[in-house]
Amino acid sequence: MLELIMSQTERIVYIFKEISANGYFRIEDISNKFEVGERTVKRDIEYIRDRLDIKLYWNKDNRSYGVYQKPKLEENSTEKLIVAKAIYQKVEKSYEIPKLFGEGIKNFLNSGISSDFKDLSDRVIFLSNVSIVCDFNLFSEILKAIKEGNSLSFDCDKEQNLIVTPYIIININYDWSLFGFDNEQRRMKLFSLSKITNFKINIYGLVN
Repeated sequence: MLELIMSQTERIVYIFKEISANGYFRIEDISNKFEVGERTVKRDIEYIRDRLDIKLYWNKDNRSYGVYQKPKLEENSTEKLIVAKAIYQKVEKSYEIPKLFGEGIKNFLNSGISSDFKDLSDRVIFLSNVSIVCDFNLFSEILKAIKEGNSLSFDCDKEQNLIVTPYIIININYDWSLFGFDNEQRRMKLFSLSKITNFKINIYGLVN
């Protein structure tokens, strides 16, 4: 049973990586890579939709699945760069990006904005939250546990004394979450980093 769960986990992580890299994934590609039937991949899709509550949509044009998101902006490069600059300035402040590094990114964005609009780029302001700023110490500890193959103990929202095997950190719906295996419920789940408390790393059965 555990072997089946781990096999599904590998496929789901690969699906996430395919969406991140290409914007979509195809059932037949996953089926061929992992040497499983397409019906198995469809069950993975149902798991992502129903258990992880991630909205996947079917694109009939290229027969693929992707994560549902709002329609793209029109193909106007200058306008997109102005919007990108406004969003970046929000990110820069939220994440306290070093000034020298930040200036390099802004200069790069400015270089693509047409001269007609260059003086107006500061008239576009992004007020929405780009994403919940995570606890970078927690972020680092989770990555360390993933690298070293250790499990984690923590409370998350109303769930207490969880024992979780971590796999990836993912940003979904503007929130950073841990995708991992809940040892008690024996299934993969998403845990919001912003709701994790009493965090500890389990090393060889000991709590760190």
